[in-house]
Amino acid sequence: MASFVVNIQSKDKDVEVNNSRKFTHNEFVMRGTRIDFSIGLAGSYFKNANVYEIYTNDGENKIGLKSKDLTVPSLITMISMTNRGSKYAAIGGSAGLGIDINNGKIQMSNFFIGPTLVLGKYDRMMFTSGVALRNVGKLKNGYEINNTVITQSNDIDSVLSDNYKLGVFVSLTYNLTNSVRTKISNYK
Repeated sequence: MASFVVNIQSKDKDVEVNNSRKFTHNEFVMRGTRIDFSIGLAGSYFKNANVYEIYTNDGENKIGLKSKDLTVPSLITMISMTNRGSKYAAIGGSAGLGIDINNGKIQMSNFFIGPTLVLGKYDRMMFTSGVALRNVGKLKNGYEINNTVITQSNDIDSVLSDNYKLGVFVSLTYNLTNSVRTKISNYK
């Protein structure tokens, strides 16, 4: 959006009626690519991504299967690209990163990409769905479900290796770009 400060004044200073005005006119920029940064929440789902746990049975620590599918809520940040325009809705694409808590640890392990629906003219909400990539972990060689594990804690990470898997996600984010630009221009 481009902003213009308009100042209307009378050329003749001797006129008794003063109709001078000063106002700001905003005009939407058309065409071109708009890049926005947003933050929000996402939920991702990974089918056939086994979730393991260590449980105690008769004084022994064993590997158990907690669930066969993985659902992960995340706090995300997205970069979105859309066409510039003055409409209340726009379609574009987004990519981003997610932060979640896994086994009591905060990790940045979700990556997202997909089409985006941007809603709003001034305060913009973004609805995105698409593909998520995440390290879901798999049992290291030599370990199986119900195996006895010698470990001092219930830390499942000691028996898991990296295994990145694709899943699906949906997210709802709020555009930060407009308010950041306004705050920066106020510092000048």
